[in-house]
Amino acid sequence: MDDLSTKIGEIVKDSSGKELGKLLGVTSDVKGHVSSVTVELVHGDFVNIPSNRLTMKNNSPMVLQDWIVEAEEISRELDLLRRRDRALIELRASGDIDELTYDRLKDQYGQAKDELLKRSETVIDKLAERIKQLDDQIKTVQSLIANNKMQYTSGEINENVYCNANESIQGALKRFNFERDELLGKINVLISSRDSAEVPVQQPYEEKELPTIEHVSRDSAEVPVQQPYEEKELPTIKHVESTPVAPQKVDVKPTEVNENSNGLAKIQNPRDIVVVRMEP
Repeated sequence: MDDLSTKIGEIVKDSSGKELGKLLGVTSDVKGHVSSVTVELVHGDFVNIPSNRLTMKNNSPMVLQDWIVEAEEISRELDLLRRRDRALIELRASGDIDELTYDRLKDQYGQAKDELLKRSETVIDKLAERIKQLDDQIKTVQSLIANNKMQYTSGEINENVYCNANESIQGALKRFNFERDELLGKINVLISSRDSAEVPVQQPYEEKELPTIEHVSRDSAEVPVQQPYEEKELPTIKHVESTPVAPQKVDVKPTEVNENSNGLAKIQNPRDIVVVRMEP
């Protein structure tokens, strides 16, 4: 950026390619670094633009929008704070810093992160509002294109007028879409940086040495020893000879039978049995 003095008198554009004015002067600090530039805008006003909003594109000076510059700065600072926070935890785990130093730096980083997160929300709202404005302008331009086509087709305007108007309109539509896409990209980067900063850094994994298991000899172990299986001889069953038993005489007493009047005989035993006698 220190070579901007060689660009005095050239046209300055914004990030979408729109012409802003002409570069008229460059202001430097005591070390020779550019601190700001003076631009004459297309409507005649003079403005001083800080150096952090200036960049070079295709060897020509280009001015960035202030909210885009702020979004990039917040993303870089959030990423730097996250890397410092991780380094702080690692230094504490390795014992390179004491607890007092760790607590002090941790508190400083936490306050800086909270401030950046608040700024990020404000910038995201600004970018979203600008995108809404661009959407409205894109709709207006698209309606204008359709209206000019209708007038040209109906013969209300000639081809020369239509082509000149359409060239300007298409250039504006291209700039609006380019700026909209750029703003969406900045919002996504800023949201990603914000979400990463809100996730706490994990503590480093500490490997612990496993306890050593001493070798236990078989002799010293109190393990009951099983007795070997002993085969035992089963007892022998001797042959038993059968002895014939002589039949015994059983005395059978005659059974008393009583007849009734119906010709039925009744046996006088403990259990009464009815016997029917059939006569020829």
